[in-house]
Amino acid sequence: MNQFPKKIFLACIFTNILEWYDFAIYASLSPIISKLFFATHDTFFNYILTFTIFAAGFIIRPLGGIILGFIADKYGRAKVYSLSLFLMAIPAFCTGFLPTYNQIGYIAPFLLLSFRVLQGFAMGGEYPLIVTYLAEVSKPKNRGLNLSIISASLTFGLLLANLLVLVLNKTLGNDNMLAYGWRIPFVISFFMIIMSYFIRKNLPESFLFKSRTNYKFDFTLFKQYKLRITNTFIYTIGIAIGFYLLSVFTTTYLNIDDKVSYQTSLYLSNLGIILLIICNPIMGKLSDVIGRKRFAIISNSCLIIFALPIYWLINSTSFFNIILAQILFSALIASILGPLPATLAEQFPTSTRATSIAISYNMCVTIFGGTSPIISLLLIKFLHTNLAPGIYLASACFISLLATRYIKDKHHEILD
Repeated sequence: MNQFPKKIFLACIFTNILEWYDFAIYASLSPIISKLFFATHDTFFNYILTFTIFAAGFIIRPLGGIILGFIADKYGRAKVYSLSLFLMAIPAFCTGFLPTYNQIGYIAPFLLLSFRVLQGFAMGGEYPLIVTYLAEVSKPKNRGLNLSIISASLTFGLLLANLLVLVLNKTLGNDNMLAYGWRIPFVISFFMIIMSYFIRKNLPESFLFKSRTNYKFDFTLFKQYKLRITNTFIYTIGIAIGFYLLSVFTTTYLNIDDKVSYQTSLYLSNLGIILLIICNPIMGKLSDVIGRKRFAIISNSCLIIFALPIYWLINSTSFFNIILAQILFSALIASILGPLPATLAEQFPTSTRATSIAISYNMCVTIFGGTSPIISLLLIKFLHTNLAPGIYLASACFISLLATRYIKDKHHEILD
């Protein structure tokens, strides 16, 4: 860090953990939500509806990212940083008190959808803001390592959500979880987010932002940086799909054919997330040494090769094979996810960094990340093979590999 004490860095990371915990609760509870908020008796179709609402939370992310990114580029990163917290806290609290389908019928999934959309708006600004802010306060030689902690912290937020659901499920049992236990994580998240606000509200502004040439946001942004924005969008496709397949879809995937119990699937999902947390900083540091572009070529190539074998291992009857698949999957996803924040920050200048990342990253995550569980389920259904997610992931990483050629590699360079 070259400007602010480490406590500033830690404050950002801690609040990022809590905000991603808040967003991840829905995914952790998806098997329960699918039973409580939809009328059909078809488990598979209920999963489709559940993840449709999950995906809907991503649809508004580009708009949230553009609006919050514009405010951040215009008025400052730190000022907007606290705003996104309140936009996350309120719908989370309301979700914890939602009536179920049996109580109010079709209004229940409609309200659930509305709250997820509001959270999606907030998340659209969260990731670009923290990437921009920490990139501008990090030393160039450690930028990959420093920003990889963003990836580790958001993953830790997912783990926190999974662990809480796991503890509640084990303590209360399935019946009580269905009756009232599922509400507890949402209510807890509200108080976590409020606590985060008081930690984050006094963050100082980054020096790069204060010293940059003033600019007026208009649509010339899209003309001036449209190629960079487009290429960054394409480059992010593989990791957008891979990350949500590993962190969000694993619990549901292991329950499709009742390969393992719900509780065991949570354990296995948590294993993958823990490994992801550990591997992210390692991969971020390696990208500082090897270079972003070279490391991205290696990582995407490995995922293309191993995507199908990973899902073949998961589908085997061997518990050892499933664990091996989670280890391999986590390491490969981390090899792209760890260096990703630094890679994104290095593509754009300070005057438009937050907005440009918001557009390219959020559009990609909306189209490919949030929909990856639904598309994977549909591919399994129509291709008649449980290996379909592996085919989907390998194809996406091939597309990202092509975009890697045009990625700007600025490791060890001062940001402009």
